[in-house]
Parts: sequence; structure tokens; C-alpha cells
Amino acid sequence: MELRDLEPGDALAHRRLMNHAFGQGRIPEQPKEGDAPPEGVIGLFEGTELRAALSVRDFSVVWGVAGPQAMGGIAGVATWAEARGRGLVDRLLKESLVRMRDAGQNLSALYPFAWAFYQKFGWEWVGERASITLPLRELPKSRADIRLLDGDEARTLARSVYERYTASHQGPLTAQSRDWAARLEHSDNKQTYVYAAGDDGYLLWRYNDDNSPGDIREMLAVTPEAQSALLGVLRDLGVQRKTARWSNAPSDQTVLCHLANWEVKREVEPVFAARVVDVLSALSGLPVSVEGQVCFSVTDEAAPWNAGIFTLEASGGTTACVRSTDAPQLALDIRALSQAVWGHPSLTVLRRAGRVQVSDDHGFTLLAEVLTPATVWHPDFF
Repeated sequence: MELRDLEPGDALAHRRLMNHAFGQGRIPEQPKEGDAPPEGVIGLFEGTELRAALSVRDFSVVWGVAGPQAMGGIAGVATWAEARGRGLVDRLLKESLVRMRDAGQNLSALYPFAWAFYQKFGWEWVGERASITLPLRELPKSRADIRLLDGDEARTLARSVYERYTASHQGPLTAQSRDWAARLEHSDNKQTYVYAAGDDGYLLWRYNDDNSPGDIREMLAVTPEAQSALLGVLRDLGVQRKTARWSNAPSDQTVLCHLANWEVKREVEPVFAARVVDVLSALSGLPVSVEGQVCFSVTDEAAPWNAGIFTLEASGGTTACVRSTDAPQLALDIRALSQAVWGHPSLTVLRRAGRVQVSDDHGFTLLAEVLTPATVWHPDFF
């Protein structure tokens, strides 16, 4: 087996593999002159045949007061059916961890086809997102001014609100790196309506098929007044649709504070699977308001550089993490540590679940104060 980056001549082989894994066996179009596979695709070849591939996408994500962080997004993980069960994806995932570490991507995330499969390699669920179905005519009335925007004006307003809204979250793409054209585009011969509530909120609305719920593609507001205005326009849209569904809402949204009704339906599910790629780098340079030191041990079978004992020192408003030979005050695997670093579930919840072994409460308390709980939200699929 040869492991290498895909080259322009591999474009058709990559398309065939992607269509086999994700496209229900569609026959791919022949590559045009100059076509190449997407950047960051790693392949395993048997002779000249591409047997398995994955891509590592370079993202910049919001990370609360710590500022933007580099994240490697794993996508397009695929093998041919006849090549499965041979450990090909295992090898590609471990190679991706090496590459992300070398590229300074201390965080990684992916959308798993099976949670248990990726847990073997250290990725674990983080955060929660809500899917909410609202009875539109039951929403509170509002006569606030609402504008219908399009083009550059819509993009400028949405970016501004998104940047302010996500500042208190961990995991969303930064406003600068988000694909706003795809988010706001009209598609399937239907319009994406962009309603603005002053300069402090926006609603992305689409009509689905007749009699099906309307689609709240996104609804973000940074003031109570803006949220009230957006709920008001949703109520008015209820003339044409009885209900609407917001399928990727942040778990800390406040819509339900404005509406208590038996017709409201709310489902909660994990955001995605994520992990820490490099413990030393990820836990160094974090902004903190506490002082102290904690020693802890980590197990990580897929990334051996993360296995061992570490000392984290919080001093002067920041952290430093180094390898240690001291006796650890707590022990956890990379999955639990990754969840705590991302902020949900918190280290305290993980301890209650038996995911953290503690021999010194003082050390545990310090690490819990460094890795504070956070709302994880990532509204963009990759």
C-alpha cells in the first residue's frame, strides 16, 4: 500500500470513490482540463488503484475569549466496499493526526457515520444543538421594522450579526472564513429570504414543499429587541405555513422564553465528534483568571505524543503545559479531555459520569476552572 497526497491525475478515481461512498453509485463526470481533487486529500493506493481516501480541511473557528483557533476538519472518509475491514481508514486517520499536529491544528472535528468507530481514534461528541419546530401563529406579535435584504447588503449585515453572536461560543467558523455565498444563496429554484431586524438580527427563511414546515435556515439576534422583531416576522409568515423548523439551533437560544405551547417540539443531539490533536499546544496559552498547578495523565492510542503525564501551570493570566514525572492528581483518556477542552460536557459532568479518575480534589478543581464550560455550536456542515 502507498500512502500519498492525491494529484491532478487522481481526480476521476477520487470522484468514483466519493460517488460510491456518498453518491449512491452515480457515474461521475469526466474531469475537465485542469481539474484536480480537493486540497488536503490523502489516499491509500494498491498499485495504481485508489482504495481509500480522506480529506483534512483547514478551518479557523471561534474560541470564546481565547480568540480564533486552527481546526482540522476531517471529511470525505471513504473506502471501496471490497476494501473494507483491512484497516485502511485506521491508517489514514492516524496519518491525519500527524499532519494536523505538524500544521498547528490543535483541534479537530468530523461528522461521524458511526460514533463508536471514531471513538476508537479519540474523537468524541461535543456540545449540543437543538432542532425546534414552532407553531408560527402562536408566536408573539411585533410591529418592529423589518427589512428584506439581498446581495452584498444581506451578506454584510449577516456577517456583522454572526460575528457578534458567536463571540461567546466555541466551535463556529469565524465570520471571515465562513462561506456566506453558500449560506445565503438561492437554490432549487427557491429564494432564500434574508430578513433583518435593524443591525442586530437576521432570519434566513426558505419555503419547503407545500404543506411542509417552513425552513428557518438561521435566526440570530444579539439584542432582545431584535429577537422579538424576528419572531414577529415569523408569525406573519405563518399565514402561509402553519409551522417552521429550525434544524441547527444553538443550544443556548432563547426562543422558548417567548413561547410556551404544546405544539412546540424540541430535539437535542450532539454537534459533532471532536478531539484535541496536541495536548501540549492546546493547553498552553489559554486565558485564565486563576493561579495554580495541576498534574494529570492522558491515554491516547491513536496519537502517542499525547500519552503520558503533564503538568499545567496557570500563572499571570495564561497557562503553560509541559511533560512531567510527578504523580498525577487525575487521569483521563483523550476523549474525555477533548470534551472538557471543547467545553461541553464539562469536566465536572465527566467526573460524575466516571470518565475522570481523581486522586486530589485540589488539582481537579484547578483544571475545571481552566477548562470552563462553554456552548459549542457549529452550524456549517463539512
